[in-house]
Formats: sequence, structure tokens, C-alpha cells
Amino acid sequence: DAKGVVRKHLRRWRNWCRHTMVARHECSRENAVAAAHMEAAVAVAARVAALEAELADARGALRSAHEQRAELERNMRQAFMRGVCALNMEAMNVM
Repeated sequence: DAKGVVRKHLRRWRNWCRHTMVARHECSRENAVAAAHMEAAVAVAARVAALEAELADARGALRSAHEQRAELERNMRQAFMRGVCALNMEAMNVM
């Protein structure tokens, strides 16, 4: 019955080795997934930062365009009023 005992212990040792290998592989897979997740998170954060900077630039350009348009409208209004005043002065001179 010594062979039976040896087989029993050998089977237990083989099962232990198999479980150890499975646990080791699971651990390495979990580490790989965590590393990939971290890498993706860093890439996403960098992309978000780049897009936020681009958005800030676009908002600045839009604000500048609005200011230029308002200035142009003010200048045109003043020029129109000067023209109206000049026309009124000319009409007064004719009378």
C-alpha cells in the first residue's frame, strides 16, 4: 500500500502545483490589466487636458472676435452720426 500513499501525495502535490500556477497567472493577468487601465487613464487625462486648452483658445478667439465686432459697430455708428450731422449742417447752410 506504499504505492497508494505515494500516489496520494503525488496527486496532492500536483494539485497544489496546478493551483499555484493558476494563482500566479491570475495575478500576472490582474497586474497587466491594471497597468493597461492606468495607461489608458493617463492617455485620456492627457487628451482631456489638450481639449480643454484648445477650448480655452477657441473661447479667447471668440471673445476677441466679439470685441472687434462691437468696436466696429461703435465706429460705424459714430461715422453715421457724423454723416447725419454733416448733412444737417449742410441743410442749415442751404437755408
